[in-house]
Amino acid sequence: MSASGLLRGETCTVACDAGYEPSQEFIDSGYQASCLPNALDGDSLDIVSTPCTECDRGYYSDSADNDLCLPCPKNTFADVSGRTICKECESGM
Repeated sequence: MSASGLLRGETCTVACDAGYEPSQEFIDSGYQASCLPNALDGDSLDIVSTPCTECDRGYYSDSADNDLCLPCPKNTFADVSGRTICKECESGM
């Protein structure tokens, strides 16, 4: 998880890392977090307990710029959750 604009007492936007997507709880919060007043260097956030969840099998997220996990393209697959890329299917499969 990464955050931008971390200033004490202000609202800051948080983005999920590649391989993750925002949890429903985080979506419901408007993708926002508040920096705690006692935060030093913006390292303490008041945020929902699980802001990001791993992409499910068959889905991927290749960067923090993607808001949601995407389904793997045709002839590719993601055999485990949290994938940042999809693997190519072997010939004949």
